[in-house]
Amino acid sequence: MQIILNLDEAIAERLQAEAKRRGTTASALAEAGIRRVLGEAPAESKVQKIHDKLPELPKLPPGPILVDISNREELYSVMDEDDGFRY
Repeated sequence: MQIILNLDEAIAERLQAEAKRRGTTASALAEAGIRRVLGEAPAESKVQKIHDKLPELPKLPPGPILVDISNREELYSVMDEDDGFRY
């Protein structure tokens, strides 16, 4: 549902900045605040819903150590090799 709210300009700017900082939307933050005022539990985020549907990634045994990463020359040598593999 869409609703229009008249907010103080300073509050609206802070809301936008906080939403950007958290990587969410101003609408999501406003809804969370309204739910808090009304005493409701926060709504489950869309990200959490998607996360719940994803299968667990397979756990593979570690492979052999191919390069000593503390040896810069060896590391660069392996990175510069053109074996047809593209990163």
